[in-house]
Amino acid sequence: MPDNAYIGINLVTPVEKREGVLKAADRELAKIVEALMKKEQVVSKENALKWRALGSLSSTFAAIIYRLPRRYHTTDKCNACGTCVKVCPVNNVTLTDRKVTWGPNCIHCLACFHWCPARAVEIGGKSADIARYHHPAISVKDIMIK
Repeated sequence: MPDNAYIGINLVTPVEKREGVLKAADRELAKIVEALMKKEQVVSKENALKWRALGSLSSTFAAIIYRLPRRYHTTDKCNACGTCVKVCPVNNVTLTDRKVTWGPNCIHCLACFHWCPARAVEIGGKSADIARYHHPAISVKDIMIK
């Protein structure tokens, strides 16, 4: 999928390349679904370990080195709509007295950053101009926690 990552630079796939990336992802997903339906092993144990280690390293990088979620904040563009609260899959974002705060349980999914309709959520001081990514088949209502 076109990247939704942000580590101080824009990693979002340019618009003109997204369709190809999404089509390739759909083909791979179809292969995975077929294998699962046949109860075949999709990921080798070696690859599973590699991906777990990479995930652990990424979380460590995000939490300790890049200091997330302490770097999350809202700008004066925030209208206290609560979208950031509703899209957080781990209920780590709160809105109290029109002020948004992030707790310690962030999983670095960046949903709050990408789905803020006012583009008011920033990470550090250099994310204002970073592109926000939304999969064309997903709406904010699809991911809001009920």
